Amino acid sequence: MNIVEEIAGKAITIADNQQRVYDAGKKAEYDAFWDVYQSNGQPRNYSTRFTQWSDAIYKPKYPIIVYENGSCQSCFNNATITDTLVDITFNKNCDVQYFFANCTKLVTVRKIICDKTANVRSLFGNCKALKNVTFEGEIGYGFNVTASTLLTHDSLMSIINALETKTSGTHTMTFGAANLAKLTDAEKLIATEKGWTLA
Repeated sequence: MNIVEEIAGKAITIADNQQRVYDAGKKAEYDAFWDVYQSNGQPRNYSTRFTQWSDAIYKPKYPIIVYENGSCQSCFNNATITDTLVDITFNKNCDVQYFFANCTKLVTVRKIICDKTANVRSLFGNCKALKNVTFEGEIGYGFNVTASTLLTHDSLMSIINALETKTSGTHTMTFGAANLAKLTDAEKLIATEKGWTLA
């Protein structure tokens, strides 16, 4: 190996090491921030936590878990994110009204694991770009997705299938005409037989 090749080889090694050091530092900074901001993945109060955030800065490390009996409204209010990236859990008796209010660029909500006592009224207000949402657990409160005219059939059925069975009272899930047109009468019947009115 001549001196030029030797120097070139060392330069490549130095560059590789610099990149590794940079990447390690970047990850350490990411971990330090999100470990604190998300309480190491433990349930917490996420009220207004991601208000007005964009995809450029929203990079959660852990699933979002809202603690029991907590008020956690407007978590993503006016955020411009397109994807929640992680699962979201609404625990017992938590108040998550307006959670995604005015998220006009939101396309995908990976998964919402919902307790039937979670207050999800006005959950998706003005989410005009929303296409994909998956629910697990039970939905005990009706909400309005009239503005979300791009919702897929699978997303609509995920909502219907997660509706809690009601034995008394009046309970309405507001899909809007555009979304109702995507459902068959038999699919709508699943909701009505559970004690829900579709609007």
